[in-house]
Amino acid sequence: MPLVFYQGERSWPYSREFADLFAESVREWPGVPRFSHGLIDQSGIESFQDALQRQAPHVRGDLMTYAQELLEEGRMRNQVEVIEGLLREGVEWAVIERATGVNETQFQALKQQIANMNE
Repeated sequence: MPLVFYQGERSWPYSREFADLFAESVREWPGVPRFSHGLIDQSGIESFQDALQRQAPHVRGDLMTYAQELLEEGRMRNQVEVIEGLLREGVEWAVIERATGVNETQFQALKQQIANMNE
């Protein structure tokens, strides 16, 4: 049975019929999935992060969700790839630094940070 864990600020406002989540103009098209899904509406429940910060106030805002970590890792990898591409094209560091805001030392630190994530 398909199951949705909903964690919005307000209660789940949508139908539990999956096809109803598509635009009305396409709902009858062949290939639009037709099934009902179960719902666990967790709106109004204290988030894990809030509960953890309540139990460990010294952590404050330093806590990152796994999704945030993945996004940050992707951002860093992208920045390294762009800079490496510029270097392959023979662009000087002064230009790269002006364009990206990253100097050569910061670039090396970014590469090391990514390497550490992969260990």
